[in-house]
Amino acid sequence: MQLAALQDEFPVVAVDLPGHGERSAQPWSLSTATEIIASAVDSLDRGPALVVGHSLGGYASLEFTRRCPEQLRGLILAGASASTRGLRAAPYRWVARLVPRMPADRLAW
Repeated sequence: MQLAALQDEFPVVAVDLPGHGERSAQPWSLSTATEIIASAVDSLDRGPALVVGHSLGGYASLEFTRRCPEQLRGLILAGASASTRGLRAAPYRWVARLVPRMPADRLAW
C-alpha cells in the first residue's frame, strides 16, 4: 500500500532480498543482497537514490551504502542493526532457524 501511494509522485522500487518473497528459495548472502539493491537503484535510471531499509533490509542497505556510496542520495534505516554477529544477535539467529521457510506464493492473500 505504501508503494502505491508513493508511486504517484516518485519513482519507487521494492526488492525481495535472498530468502524473502520471490527469492525465498535463494540462500541469504549480504553480497547478493547488496547487488540486488544496486541493481534496483540502477533500474530507475535517475542517479543516486534515497534508500529505505527495514530490519534485515536495513542491514543490507547499510552495506550498500558502504560499497556503493556514489549511488546513494540518502539512507533511512528502521529496526535495523549494524551487525548480525555476537551475543546480542544470537537469540534472533536461533529463532530464525526455528521458523520454517514458506514459499512466497503460499503467503499471498
